[in-house]
Amino acid sequence: MSLRHRLLFSIAITIAGLFTLQALLFLSLMLTFGISSDEVSYFVIVLLMVHCALLIFLVVMQDSFYVLPSRRQLQRVNFTNVLTLTRISSTPTILYLLILSEKYPITAVTVTFTALVFLTDLLDGRISRRTGQLTRVGQYLDSMSDYAMLIAISIAYVHYGLVSRWFFRLVMFRLLFQWVGMGLLLVAHGAVEPRSSIWGKASVFAVMSLYALALLRLVPRARSQVELLYPWPELAVAGIVGVSIVEKAFSLARGFRHAARGGSDRG
Repeated sequence: MSLRHRLLFSIAITIAGLFTLQALLFLSLMLTFGISSDEVSYFVIVLLMVHCALLIFLVVMQDSFYVLPSRRQLQRVNFTNVLTLTRISSTPTILYLLILSEKYPITAVTVTFTALVFLTDLLDGRISRRTGQLTRVGQYLDSMSDYAMLIAISIAYVHYGLVSRWFFRLVMFRLLFQWVGMGLLLVAHGAVEPRSSIWGKASVFAVMSLYALALLRLVPRARSQVELLYPWPELAVAGIVGVSIVEKAFSLARGFRHAARGGSDRG
């Protein structure tokens, strides 16, 4: 089997395994808490669509499965990429768990599962740097996972009143600002390298940590204490997001200056 075929096989097995894990989780919840089969079938359809799209993306991006900076080509999906893919794979699951938490007593499962998924955001970057497993495709996947999870969870949270509407708008503006800016830079320059800045990663981690805290609003015993505490962390996280917007504005400005000079953009 050639190197390319080994990689494609590894991609297919990884995506199939992640889909199976998410489906088994919901099957166990259906049997334990009596969730209707109709609600589970809708979830499985969405889950299948997400994983098919992810499979197509990875196949298209197979040439980006190489280690940085050596450019050594991978023969399989490495462990850190599996962690990042797990975060993307879990996004529809978290969204459905949040939706179903109002109808079924699955709050403890929702909180625990979401916290574990958030934890992968801390682990994959550290492990990849310490073990020399940093890959080009991993950089793309890391950004995808952060944004996909933030969008899905933010929508669910603001719908159920777990976060303030002004905070939701701030987070959406941060994501839209980056997408529009990078899109314009791509048009001006013709290529954009994926890069995670310190404040960008800090803002994602801070928002995810705040969302983990906000989940405790669903726990009756903790609700009153969280309601008193929550506004202050929300303000602090909003400040971090605001700084990340300013940093991104300077980063994009540098990129446009490089593009105007015909230089090579690295941000």
